[in-house]
Amino acid sequence: MESDASIISKLQSPSPSDIHRLFTAYLHPFTPFLAPSASIAKKPAKSSKCKPKIELPAIRPLAKQFISFIHKALSLIPKRLCESPQIPQNSATELFDSYRLCLDCLEVIAPELSGKQHSVQVQRIRYVHCLENWCLFEEAEAEGFVVLERLNAIAGGELKGKLRKLKARLVPELKEEEEADRELAAIILEVVVTLVKCVSKRSSKIEADYRRVISLVNESESCFKILEAKDYEKFHHFLETNLHIITVFLVAEIKSFSVDLIREFSAVTFKEYKKSCAHDQIYKVALKICHSLFSQRDGLSTDIILDVLKHVLDFMAAECKDGAEKLAPRFLELVCYCANKCQSATVVFCDPVAQYLYRLARFFHQGECVLFLKDFLFISSILTLYASGLYGSSSNQLKGEDSGKCGASLHDTEREKETSGDNHKVISVVVVAALMLSFETNQNIKESTLSVKHVISAQWVPNKRLKYLYVSLNNIAVILKSKKRLKEAFKALKMCCKALWNHIVDLCKIEMTKSQVSVDYMSEKSIPDLVMEASDKVAFLLQLNEECNFKVNGIIRESIICWSNSENLIATLPAPLSLIKEWVKIQYKLLDDNEHGVMLYPLLSSSKEISKRALGKLLEEELFAYNEKSYLNPRYSLKMKMKVINVLLEEIYVTNESTVEKCRVLIQKAKSLRALGLEQLDKGIQCLSDAVSTLKLTYVSRRRCSSQADSLLIHAYLLRALYTHEAAPHGFLDDIHDALNLCLHPDHCHEDEQYEDMLYLWYQLIDLLSIQGYLEIHPRLYDVVIKLFNKKNIQFAKTLAELWKNKRLSHALCASPCMEELKPLVVGFHHINSEIKQAASDLISSVPITSCASFLSSNLYYDLSARLISSGQMIEALTYAKEAHRLRSKLLQQKFEYSVEKVVETFDMKGELIDKIHYSVQTFKVNDFVVTKGSCDYEGSVLTPWNVLSCYLESILQVGFVQETLGNVSEAEMLLQWGRNVAQFQNLPLFEVSFSCLLGKLYRKQKLWSLSEKELSCAKKGLADNLNNISCKKCLCMWEISINQQIGDLILSSSCCSEEPPSPKTLSSAKILYKLALDKLNLSDWGTLYSTSEESLANDKCESKVEARRSKRTKKEAKPASQKQDTVCRHSRRITRSVHRSLVETHEIEPAAKETGPSSGSANEYLMGVDSKSFSADLQSEIRSLCSKMKCWQCLHVEAGECCNLSIFVFMNWELVHRKLSLRLLMSIGKFSGMIGYVHEAHEILLQSLSVLFSRNCSKHSSDSLPFLIESVGKYYPEDALAVERATLLYFICWFAVKSNCYQSTSIPSSNRNFCCELSRIGTVRVQSLLKLSFILCRDVPVLLQKVSRLLAVIYVLSTSLEQFSLSSNEQGSESQWASFFHQASLGTQLNQQLLSGIMQKKQNQSAGVSEDLDSVLDILDFPHSLRCGPESCEDLEEFVLDFFQGLPSTPVICISLVAGADASLLKDLLHCSPKVQAWILLSHLSSDNQHVVLLPVHEILKEEASDEESGSSSIIYNCKDFVKQWQCPWISSVIDDIAPLFRHVLEGNYYSSSEYFLESIRENTSLWWTQRNRLNECLCRFLQDVEDSWLGTWKYLLLGMWPSCNHLDSIKKSLSQDEMDLLQHVVTKKCYVGLTSEETSMLLFNSMLEMSDSVDQAECISGKPIILVLDTEVQMLPWECLPILRNQEVYRMPSIGSIFATLDRHCENQKPLELSDPVFPLIDPLDSYYLLNPDGDLSRTQVEFESWFKNQDIIEGKIGTVPTVEELSLALKDHDLFIYFGHGSGTQYIPGHEIQKLDGCAATLLLGCSSGSLYLRGSYMPHGAPLSYILAGSPVIVANLWEVTDKDIDRFGKAMLNAWLRERSTASSECARCVPTKCIHRPRIASFMAQARDACNLGFLIGASPVCYGVPTGIIKRKGKNR
Repeated sequence: MESDASIISKLQSPSPSDIHRLFTAYLHPFTPFLAPSASIAKKPAKSSKCKPKIELPAIRPLAKQFISFIHKALSLIPKRLCESPQIPQNSATELFDSYRLCLDCLEVIAPELSGKQHSVQVQRIRYVHCLENWCLFEEAEAEGFVVLERLNAIAGGELKGKLRKLKARLVPELKEEEEADRELAAIILEVVVTLVKCVSKRSSKIEADYRRVISLVNESESCFKILEAKDYEKFHHFLETNLHIITVFLVAEIKSFSVDLIREFSAVTFKEYKKSCAHDQIYKVALKICHSLFSQRDGLSTDIILDVLKHVLDFMAAECKDGAEKLAPRFLELVCYCANKCQSATVVFCDPVAQYLYRLARFFHQGECVLFLKDFLFISSILTLYASGLYGSSSNQLKGEDSGKCGASLHDTEREKETSGDNHKVISVVVVAALMLSFETNQNIKESTLSVKHVISAQWVPNKRLKYLYVSLNNIAVILKSKKRLKEAFKALKMCCKALWNHIVDLCKIEMTKSQVSVDYMSEKSIPDLVMEASDKVAFLLQLNEECNFKVNGIIRESIICWSNSENLIATLPAPLSLIKEWVKIQYKLLDDNEHGVMLYPLLSSSKEISKRALGKLLEEELFAYNEKSYLNPRYSLKMKMKVINVLLEEIYVTNESTVEKCRVLIQKAKSLRALGLEQLDKGIQCLSDAVSTLKLTYVSRRRCSSQADSLLIHAYLLRALYTHEAAPHGFLDDIHDALNLCLHPDHCHEDEQYEDMLYLWYQLIDLLSIQGYLEIHPRLYDVVIKLFNKKNIQFAKTLAELWKNKRLSHALCASPCMEELKPLVVGFHHINSEIKQAASDLISSVPITSCASFLSSNLYYDLSARLISSGQMIEALTYAKEAHRLRSKLLQQKFEYSVEKVVETFDMKGELIDKIHYSVQTFKVNDFVVTKGSCDYEGSVLTPWNVLSCYLESILQVGFVQETLGNVSEAEMLLQWGRNVAQFQNLPLFEVSFSCLLGKLYRKQKLWSLSEKELSCAKKGLADNLNNISCKKCLCMWEISINQQIGDLILSSSCCSEEPPSPKTLSSAKILYKLALDKLNLSDWGTLYSTSEESLANDKCESKVEARRSKRTKKEAKPASQKQDTVCRHSRRITRSVHRSLVETHEIEPAAKETGPSSGSANEYLMGVDSKSFSADLQSEIRSLCSKMKCWQCLHVEAGECCNLSIFVFMNWELVHRKLSLRLLMSIGKFSGMIGYVHEAHEILLQSLSVLFSRNCSKHSSDSLPFLIESVGKYYPEDALAVERATLLYFICWFAVKSNCYQSTSIPSSNRNFCCELSRIGTVRVQSLLKLSFILCRDVPVLLQKVSRLLAVIYVLSTSLEQFSLSSNEQGSESQWASFFHQASLGTQLNQQLLSGIMQKKQNQSAGVSEDLDSVLDILDFPHSLRCGPESCEDLEEFVLDFFQGLPSTPVICISLVAGADASLLKDLLHCSPKVQAWILLSHLSSDNQHVVLLPVHEILKEEASDEESGSSSIIYNCKDFVKQWQCPWISSVIDDIAPLFRHVLEGNYYSSSEYFLESIRENTSLWWTQRNRLNECLCRFLQDVEDSWLGTWKYLLLGMWPSCNHLDSIKKSLSQDEMDLLQHVVTKKCYVGLTSEETSMLLFNSMLEMSDSVDQAECISGKPIILVLDTEVQMLPWECLPILRNQEVYRMPSIGSIFATLDRHCENQKPLELSDPVFPLIDPLDSYYLLNPDGDLSRTQVEFESWFKNQDIIEGKIGTVPTVEELSLALKDHDLFIYFGHGSGTQYIPGHEIQKLDGCAATLLLGCSSGSLYLRGSYMPHGAPLSYILAGSPVIVANLWEVTDKDIDRFGKAMLNAWLRERSTASSECARCVPTKCIHRPRIASFMAQARDACNLGFLIGASPVCYGVPTGIIKRKGKNR
């Protein structure tokens, strides 16, 4: 049977075949349940009585086993069925059958699934839609009725008394409206609408189908009643549309159906249209019915046509009588249409229709409503007119006669003037009808038009008749336009506009004499609304003119004169906005023909009828219109605006009465000048100053300013403040204060028209001051915002929600998040990360993505990343942080304009020149058009440039912090440098301090002490310089604490790494800094926060309960707005919600080679200046004071979660900051205490650190409470916000606990030992448990993970030799397995994380959609198991380790690392070794079946002896100062320099002896040069021999995987004593060895081991399998491959085992091993290669050597002597098997490392440039170098040089390698005894030829040892198509 994955794969194939059989076979266990499916599917599980319920144990296993497969299938099948183009029909049939089967199975297991009962039916509805898409309408209908039946059962589950009624219904009957389920109603209506749609498309001729539709519509009425308006409109629209289609179809096929059905169905259709807002559709349906009837008049009987026709007209007449004024024109148009059709038909139709029209006329004449009686009489008259025409007409009568007669009867104006009111109504209707007939028949148009114009201009026409005329003419114009008769439409619309303007003028005259107004003259619309309508119609007229090409200037002028006449009567009338906007739009279209542009002013200025006041209104509206259209052509818009402004200032507003208007225009001019660029900023400020001075004079002269002038003055103040800030960052606060004083004055009232602009300006100031840290006036600013929102009647809760979600509130909130306004942001306060992901994803799921959605989504992603950072999930946090940064970067580009330049700075670090590359800001300013124009959306976000910039910089900090934590130092440094430059350019001190602090930490960890000191000094100075500008005292405390602690850490770190011990002065400085930090933590500001924490939580709980029972009125009285606002602003600080998260950092014990215990006097020799008593007294009192204020973190966490209040979440943020600061500081002080020798004080501080997490008052902890604290800290807490800090604390506790064993392992009896504290009593088993928890918590924090893993590995090794480290019984015997696992886990931790993040980034880049694929990429379960550093819980650790070893390749892996610094001192004290031991070698052999570990002391320092000086490296003749380019050591400092200084001297001598200057100086004495080079070669040879002999000794055989077994003990036991034999037996069985014995015993043991080794067959040890070395960064620079024991072996090196897994998985996922024991390795074809030879053109000898060789291999591609592009090299690396490089360096000058890492698959590489394989160390971060870039890109093998080489020797090596590979390729197709042809995995591989190639070099070690092979064993094959 196929697996589920296989079936899903076939389902996704292009043409799935036989898929239903596979589904049936796989889902066969469901067969017993599917047989009686009716009983299961049709009734809910709970209500089933007649049949026994299926036993749950039978269904539950099916649900667990198949639910995942069913869900995947139900997700994929609909997508396949909806593909375009469609899949073949046979495949579709298979998919439909499978689809139905999955739905049936899902219904079987539905009772075991969570969710609503109707969830399964929702899936069935999707199935119905798929059937419908495939035009399987009958099947869709059948399935739809089944769904309705099951929904009927669900809806009626509790209505037992209505079961019989339910069975008779098609549509379920829902409960009462207040209890109704709206979701269920929507589902039911979706089925109903789909069924109706299927019927409409199926065109059935069966009458029962349509009667069933009528039942569906009638029964669904109850469902429509309970829907929300939006859903109602959607479903009802679909229902109406399909009923419309069916009705038209039935009439068209009237011969097939009964007239009764057509009457009933049309009545249902009319009824549904009547319910909706689409009333005009009734007329369209009626018209289509009539048209269809008349088109069939030759084939139908007259009775049928008349029957249906009368039914339609009866309905329309009844509707018309219900609302005559609204529907009369439509009804009359329909009558007109029918009359015309009857005239063209036979006489048989005319008489019956005429009789019917007479009857309708009598119907209207007898109207009961007095109000509409006159209207009914007019309709009756029109009907009578048409009836008369039909009686007197014949079939050949002209259609246009009546229209001419109607028009001719209107010319006797005097007689008409004396007619009654009823007559002028009839006249207006008749002229409109005549015009319609003229347009329809295209006859007498001129006469009809003149008649209409005559009536419009007649003085006797009442105002209400003018309204009828313009409405009717507008409808005629719309109809004509829809028929593409544009000229006629233009004429009709022009008369409509004239009638409407006359109507407005008459209304204005009436308004001036209100006493004469009667009910008849009251307008339904206000006069301003009519002005806007008239403006819209003129604009529409201008749009029509684009195709008619009439002259429009006269139309515009006439319309504006009419408006001006009205405005002269009523001055408050609005300007004709639409007209002016359309005018501006025309100017944009004519821009090419008229570059200078035309204003309205020249067109209107000559008219004496238009006043100056009216001109001012018009020109200001023209100004605003150009502003709105500025996006079309910003520069042209600005040009025209300046023209209009100048006219307003110079021609219009020149009198004293127009002061306010002039100031308003000055403000607009200032905005336009700012939009022209910063060059015009001073002129803009001057305009604003003029406006301010003018308005202030007005204010003084009038004693009280009008609301308009008041608002203008505030507007001018705010703009001047913003513009002044741009010109000079200081001195703009006075204007803000003046604006606040005006705005908060009791008499001030905001103008509604300026509301959005004012709100945007206030928001700009709030964000600007927040980003700068100045919040003194924020309470008043919030008062203004609240006042603005109150003006719009917006509730205070919503005001707070808007401020919160737009990140404008800071430390304290008083409103609960449980409100509708905060959704979906409320999920940001929950503990379920999936909800946050979903909310953020939903926000950006729409296309295009709005700025509001991007902003809110970025905030959610940012906060989610911060949560993940706190819990230690750095990989996932990085992806979300990058997503937030990406969204915010896009917003930044919309708001700002900036330019950058690349800057390279060189720093001298103790003689080492270091180049630092970063991007510097050249320009960075607010977008010219954004600064004056903002968007204000009450439902979304109001984004200002400063808000966006603040969030953008926060994202840079967040991404930079995570990158730094993960070890991606280059990316982190570049980001942080860029952010710091932006902050400096914009004068943002808080961000400058943030970036400098993080950069200081980054440089400290790189051991770049001077750069770190520089950054931290800048941070400290920046903070001191801005003390008065930063308002939030807690923020100041936070930064001062952080800076002081970081400087203290810097002092200690640098002093520990120096050659000399730290001086008392240095240590005293560090102590003072820690003391200052502790003082800050104990300030009253912090104390206030914690002293009231319990009361706050309690009050919030009570308040939330009482709040639920309060009325809205009570709440408002209890909390006035001012009090609420004070609460909001109490701790205002914008940046602290997020920036504090960037301060989270891991801690490490810096190497302290001189650290000793208190019993040793060495510490006191140089710590005379540090007073122990004062140290203890000062710091301990401060620590107790700090901890006494703490509340239990876990309790607080739970209480806050239960309270669910926003203020508590804000409090939690500050609590989190304080806890992290406290823990960091306490741990730093603990390290300081331990370093200076006061271990007991260090223990006390660490124990007090525990109380920061768990204890309410650590200063009072007793000996009984300490075990509880230690027990608590060792527990696993999900969603731990202090996970990284806890992991660090656990590491320190365990480290010092192990340190305590140094003094317990002495000969003092245990009864007399003095345990200083509880920490000293922690046993080894507990230490291991705590360290394992720390390992789990910090699995995504590489630096800490390395230290924890290494300590665990050492403890497990020591457990085999030291009694006090004995393991628990269940772990004994597995020491080597645990030790080797943790040893490998400590190697390459940062590279493993980079591999994971790289995989996630590449998957995300490949995905088309961001939001959907983001979640799938982030699923940690989808990561390769081998790349994960550890499981998610301690319970899974053992299983994880077993799986790890089972997944290892069969080739042996050797891990080598150096234990140095504090850890080395710890081991030395534990094992009581010689003081000469400065480091330890930890060496592990790992394979799937065996693991061996040794811990060896390094007794000897490998340096040149005095006797060897003449032949050593120091005898070389050169002076470094004479060289232009100095040698740069790949590592700044390393423990190798201490234990093997000779190696550094050799490399330095090699560099200078091979330099051009050196060669030039001995050009005439080559023998001298060779002498020097040979001496270096011999020196390196001896060095490697010494490393093997002195450091490894006999344990060198472990490099070959050799470990003696018990079988060899018998041969040597006679020569050993019993103790020696026991020791040897112990080593053999435990598979671990610690070099703790004396030198004599060790030598004896070594000799015994050597005898055992000699007794083993060498063939058994050297099996021919390749060896992979995994080297620590401290030893990777050594050429281990050239140790004598490995020189002839096939050796590869890799930075981590995770990188081995990643490379093998990438290249071998599709290859299957031939044998279970044989590894599967990558394969390459050497001829499928690309070469780059001498691209710089200065290696002529190399080019001569290889040019002809490459050309002879004509299949090989490449370039010689030219530099390729990055794209060319990227393509070459991606498309070929092998990349060969002969040039300088590693080639990264042609394709940078970050470009290589982007590749998803990369060729094997042969890099023969100098130092092409060298890795450059950067302190505690991951080294960087070309090999790592190629490994991250997926290259299987990289051959490169560790140091500088000379061209001739390396050319020999290169040619030997290439020739050997080609020879092996030529024999690759020959048969192998163990393998099939072309797939042999036992032949020599890439690195098999390294030894042979090294021997080709003249200097076999100085040059031959430089090339090494990174990667995994890689075979050589001959690919098809490569014949050579």
